[in-house]
Amino acid sequence: MKYFKITVLFLFYILFFYISKGLLINSLESGYLDSLPDFFFKIIDLILYAVLSTIFIIHLINKQIKVFNFQKFRFNYIFLALVLALLFRFMEDPFINADYITNGFTKFGNEKFYQMSNDLVFKLILICFIGPFLEELVFRKMILGYLDRNFTSIVLSSFLFALIHVFNGFEILKVFSSFFFGIILGIVYYKGGLIYSILIHVFYNLLFFVSNYLCNELYEQILLKLDFGLFYWIILILSAIFFSIILFKYFLPITKLNESSIIIN
Repeated sequence: MKYFKITVLFLFYILFFYISKGLLINSLESGYLDSLPDFFFKIIDLILYAVLSTIFIIHLINKQIKVFNFQKFRFNYIFLALVLALLFRFMEDPFINADYITNGFTKFGNEKFYQMSNDLVFKLILICFIGPFLEELVFRKMILGYLDRNFTSIVLSSFLFALIHVFNGFEILKVFSSFFFGIILGIVYYKGGLIYSILIHVFYNLLFFVSNYLCNELYEQILLKLDFGLFYWIILILSAIFFSIILFKYFLPITKLNESSIIIN
């Protein structure tokens, strides 16, 4: 029964966006939305994420389940969340730049990862705040809430988390990176609760936003200077070592139940 609930939840999550955006595109092509201001189309994704988040929060409230547990909130874990996000960003860089590592910088200097936009404020809110909140609510709070508390459950939720990035058009190596990131978020959720998994997700997405939207040229220049040489790989190895130390010292094992990670009936 629990796997049926997870399947329904996951399909609802996917279909909500596909149907909503399909209806929007159809309405645009039919001219039904011509009278709406341009501002509406800039915030439509924000609206969809906010609506879906509200639906899930209401569901949890009806189940008498707290969304957050602030009783055991520790400020030092905020710093740990920031450090883990930063170290993971270093560790996943080869996944993001695999083409350039294998083929060199033949096109690197002539293209940007993401085009700059006048709507950066909306992108910031969506990518760095609403998006992480909704994804952690679904893939950690709810999906892990339906499952038994073990590492297999984390792997399953991480697989579904990676799968949505397939639907979003991510390349295969970035999907693998999303899967491993989901495992980290699941471990942190089990040990510390939803608020810490959200914080790591937010910090990571902020780093992504800065490197790909605000400081794209600087990021490219740093990579060009490192040229994926010895110093580049030393940074990655040291990041992996410190990442493992923090994870094992503060977030493992996951056997101790946190009040915010209770089972949903």
